[in-house]
Amino acid sequence: MAGACEEIFALGLRSPHRMTIDPVTLRIFIGDVGNGAREEVSVIEPSDPGGLNFQWGVIEGYNGDLTGNYVGVNKRPILDYPRADGRTIIGGYVYRGSAFPELVGKYLFADNSNQRIWYMDESTHTATTPASKVLIATMPRGPGSNSGSDYTAARHVL
Repeated sequence: MAGACEEIFALGLRSPHRMTIDPVTLRIFIGDVGNGAREEVSVIEPSDPGGLNFQWGVIEGYNGDLTGNYVGVNKRPILDYPRADGRTIIGGYVYRGSAFPELVGKYLFADNSNQRIWYMDESTHTATTPASKVLIATMPRGPGSNSGSDYTAARHVL
């Protein structure tokens, strides 16, 4: 389009399965399904510049920083986990309810291949260590008319 300003807000995401904005902090949380080895949660902070590069397809997981020539601003995921823990991360929400006070302000997310639901513990996050995940529930398998025979995902070989 003539006269348009072409801009890239973010690149280097492989397959984001839900992005959500926490209305209190205005942080954007992204559950990004990995390619072969790691599942990721990335966060866009309100102070981050545009043009973030989340590293895919050069680096998978919390395994270093982009080097050499690349487009955008290098940004590691805040959390990652191996395929032994799950194969299809599904992003969630930051809990702001009152029924579970211990979860207020925590990012809740799940993996669609193993029925696990976690919250992200950011207290472990440093420049060299990703945030960790804490298991809070495992969904039972059960019948479901809308998805064939089960409301949870088809079982993947881990």
